[in-house]
Amino acid sequence: MQGLQCAEPVESFYNGSSGGFGSTEGPNDRVTFPTLALAEGDATTSCPGSNFLNEPLAPDALISLFGNFTMNDTDGITSGLSFYYSSNGAFTGPTIDSYSWLNGTSTLLASMNPNVALTPFCTTTEQFCVWQADGATFSGTAESVVFKNVDYTAFDDLTLGSSTPGGVTTTPPVNTAPEPSSLLLCAAGLVGLLSFSRKFGEG
Repeated sequence: MQGLQCAEPVESFYNGSSGGFGSTEGPNDRVTFPTLALAEGDATTSCPGSNFLNEPLAPDALISLFGNFTMNDTDGITSGLSFYYSSNGAFTGPTIDSYSWLNGTSTLLASMNPNVALTPFCTTTEQFCVWQADGATFSGTAESVVFKNVDYTAFDDLTLGSSTPGGVTTTPPVNTAPEPSSLLLCAAGLVGLLSFSRKFGEG
């Protein structure tokens, strides 16, 4: 995530404030993450020792140290949500729920269950190297997204307002394995990886 240091808690950086290590001048997208959601960079540049490869939107990333976290968006997300993901099919897949109020409360607008069988571990050191697109449309406005059971799952190009990663439409995305471009994550055991963008541009 541009402007943040390797392994820095994202916190309020996308709320026009600062990350956990004091990085400032983040965009005022009114989006906040929990303390255990960390920024990461490309394994070939800012964060050597990655176990991710072929990440669709280098060099920015977000990871979480634990299996569940909630992203809040006080402006609200309309139309849809999408991302690329990479996971280990040997483990229970993640669930991504969009709620109408902050902190995963009130009405459940959409629930996604990415098929982890489509992204098997690779035999190289960079075990997370096969990526698939996923997305959902919904009615209403979501103020929070709850990521559950994201152990051994990585996310990239999280797109708010579209069911296509990085896109502006709500057409269901096509699952594709991107060509090699190289990236990711700084330490074994770190979970969840994503870059952040809205449908009107990248954060």
